[in-house]
Amino acid sequence: MKRFNCLIVVLVSAWFFASSSSAVMLDISKPLKAIKIDSKVGSQTANLYAIPLTIKREGNREEDGRLLVVTVPAKKLYWWRYEIGGYPENSTFPADQFLHACKPYADENALLIFCITSKWFLIGRSSRVYQSDSDLGALVKVEFDKESSNYRTGLDYFDKKINLREILEPSFFAEPGNAKAVQIRFGDIGKENDQYEITLIGAKQNPEDETPMTMKLKFTPDFTFSGSSKMDIKSP
Repeated sequence: MKRFNCLIVVLVSAWFFASSSSAVMLDISKPLKAIKIDSKVGSQTANLYAIPLTIKREGNREEDGRLLVVTVPAKKLYWWRYEIGGYPENSTFPADQFLHACKPYADENALLIFCITSKWFLIGRSSRVYQSDSDLGALVKVEFDKESSNYRTGLDYFDKKINLREILEPSFFAEPGNAKAVQIRFGDIGKENDQYEITLIGAKQNPEDETPMTMKLKFTPDFTFSGSSKMDIKSP
């Protein structure tokens, strides 16, 4: 659970007051990780980058952090957020950590970022477009310096926050006899008849079950929750 707790800290508690910052420029030819993501028109590629960053807090105290950047090159869409903490050189750690709790989706004209904790289902929507690969790093840095005061917590990077405890039954979150919540995982993400369909994988309902409970959640285009259904997943 240590890694999961760390993810929650990154998502929920990354608040800061940046008076100034300095960053290493982004080499867009070398993503930390390139992944296939779902979209309405089929699979597309998303690239994940991290820009090392040093910010100055009040009292001239320096803090090492990073700007995590997600792009969809085919659409020139991008999304970013600040994360506290450096990372080992030549490591994919920032991308691995992000993908452990988050999943991008390429919509028609927006990059959607879905993230999940033991309580929150978070949706970020970005229609930001970059024109030149070589300018992306500088563009993100300028936006960070301009907008950082708007982000007091990690939750502020998301446009919609849904309390999963209010829409799913308690047995989805923990196995019988175990008080600790399991890590919820993403399944497929899609769009059908103008509704988003997002599959979440939770806890096993009985110790002898081979597969955990799997729920399909449905949302309207503005991500108002419209219903859920339990999926019967048979083990191979």
